[in-house]
Amino acid sequence: GGVDEAIAKDEEMKEKMKKPLPNVADKIAPPFSLFPYQNEAVRAIEEANGNILVGDEMGLGKTLQSLAYVAGNNKRVLVVVPKVVRRTWIEEAEKFFPSYFEGKSKELIPSKIRKDGMPDLTGVNIATVNYESLEKFLPAIKEAGFDTIVVDESHRIKSKTAKITKTIKSIA
Repeated sequence: GGVDEAIAKDEEMKEKMKKPLPNVADKIAPPFSLFPYQNEAVRAIEEANGNILVGDEMGLGKTLQSLAYVAGNNKRVLVVVPKVVRRTWIEEAEKFFPSYFEGKSKELIPSKIRKDGMPDLTGVNIATVNYESLEKFLPAIKEAGFDTIVVDESHRIKSKTAKITKTIKSIA
């Protein structure tokens, strides 16, 4: 009796974890939705209060899962990325969650500092910056007070003594 009950309870919990999250479903643009495993991942991110390493295989939607957590919980996010995907994160955010991110996104490009000065990020829900430029934007980033940080390709901060690791930790 007890084993069967435990198995049934476990199966019930697994099914519950896979169901759409109302806070995400309300914000994701039609016709998009998360797959059950992605709903489960977003729930895990929520349970960890955003302090989690998402190590899914390529192509399974780590970006979408992160954005779903951010938008679904009304968080403002700084995304530290390799330069080649800096724009991609903005495009994905605006595609899947336009009501939350459109007009409230900023790609931090170093060459624009000389022309436009330090950007104001206070009304921004997502800002993307590549590893090499992070330090240049520190004043604006710290002033903006983002709620969470996504570190894409986090193996780049595996060394505790590396300057980039220390910089990201100082923001967090």
